[in-house]
Amino acid sequence: MKDTKRRFEWFSFYDHTGLEAHLERMAEQGWLLEKIGNFTWHYRRVEPKQVTFSVSYFPRASTFDPGPSEEQETFYAFCAHTGWMLAAANAQLQVFYNEGEDPVPIETDPVTEVDSIHRMAKKSFLPYHFAVMVVILLYGLLMISLWNTDPIRVLADSGLLWTGMALLGLFTMCTLDVGRYFLWHARAKKAAGWGELLPSPGRFRLDRIMYLWIAVSLAAALLSVPRLTAAIIGVRALGVFGAVSLIASARQWLKREKEPAEKNRAITLGLCFILSFLIVTAAVCLEGEGTKRNWFGDGCATYEDNGHIYVDHQDDLPVTVEDLTDEADDGYTREREVLASLLLTRYEMRQWPRYDVEDYAKMYQLDYTIIEVKIPALYEFCKRAALGEPDDGRFRYEPVDPTPWGGLEAYRWMSQYGRGGSFLLFYPDRIVKFSFYQSNAWEPTPTQMALVGEKLGG
Repeated sequence: MKDTKRRFEWFSFYDHTGLEAHLERMAEQGWLLEKIGNFTWHYRRVEPKQVTFSVSYFPRASTFDPGPSEEQETFYAFCAHTGWMLAAANAQLQVFYNEGEDPVPIETDPVTEVDSIHRMAKKSFLPYHFAVMVVILLYGLLMISLWNTDPIRVLADSGLLWTGMALLGLFTMCTLDVGRYFLWHARAKKAAGWGELLPSPGRFRLDRIMYLWIAVSLAAALLSVPRLTAAIIGVRALGVFGAVSLIASARQWLKREKEPAEKNRAITLGLCFILSFLIVTAAVCLEGEGTKRNWFGDGCATYEDNGHIYVDHQDDLPVTVEDLTDEADDGYTREREVLASLLLTRYEMRQWPRYDVEDYAKMYQLDYTIIEVKIPALYEFCKRAALGEPDDGRFRYEPVDPTPWGGLEAYRWMSQYGRGGSFLLFYPDRIVKFSFYQSNAWEPTPTQMALVGEKLGG
């Protein structure tokens, strides 16, 4: 039978009412709090008993302090004299317990206690929440920019959509936490003026829903990303976890060595900056080298040309250069990428000559995108996004006869230099952008157009 237990407690920092009630229930079950860690709370097994807990706040304390200050020691001695024993402390949070019946409360001045809680909030809770909200808003601006550039990519990228859902849930939860705290603080100040300490609100059912929302969204995002992206996320996550662990260990070691809080803070922040720089640099180098050498890929072969390593993808494509021409089927790289969501699926197909092939610059290149629209109401929006806006008449799509393509509508890319080799084709449930190049723009034959329509149109 284990004599210790660790739990992740998710109480709001100012929820003294809920926290005290929870610790008293744990004591009745035979578990007494003995330490508050960085991520978990530690309990030790005791005889089940009735214990009264009291949560107090000491705003001047810091997580970098080597130990309790003289003022804290005096406070602890006063509490012990009245029967209150220190169970655990972490920075400003101090938790006491009393085994006596109907003990005298530690805090008797509600005004002072509410002021202590608010000073602690301004020191840690509010800056942290505001920082998270600002980061999420910046991510939102990035999403808006991407939406303005390529809305179809956003709608088809399941990982991007699920990540946005997770961040929306986190932003909502932070907003609720901050709003709920300010509402409680305003009421608590008024009640303190009457000599009453207002009980703190506990976590609402909505909080649990938001936690579940975030967890499900993150899991769905990780499951929906390609293998390479998942590997990159894993590398970064391991790096961040390692950095956090090293920084926490360094801070704890400095505390055990009784180093002053100012020195501990300076070393910890410096270590945080250095490790962050090293991790970002190492991750970028590892990702670049891994991508170049296909460490995270699907076992594709690689080849080297002029000191550079290239991945030789050989994916199956519905239409190839060999289908459209008499070109030999060797010397080409074929790559297929898929982005899929509940709204759209986007296939990116590319076929280009290997760089180590003689006269590769004279060989054909094939590039096409298939957008499957799963929700009919989105079709017109995707059509407008695919056509885009003319660039002062210099670059635009011009309508051409769709009949040879077997489509509803067809457009050809035009520029101030003449006709291009790209076509935009519209079918009942999909949009196809088809580009075929050699040294000059492609002039498709009726047979080639019919083949593209047959292979890609349905």
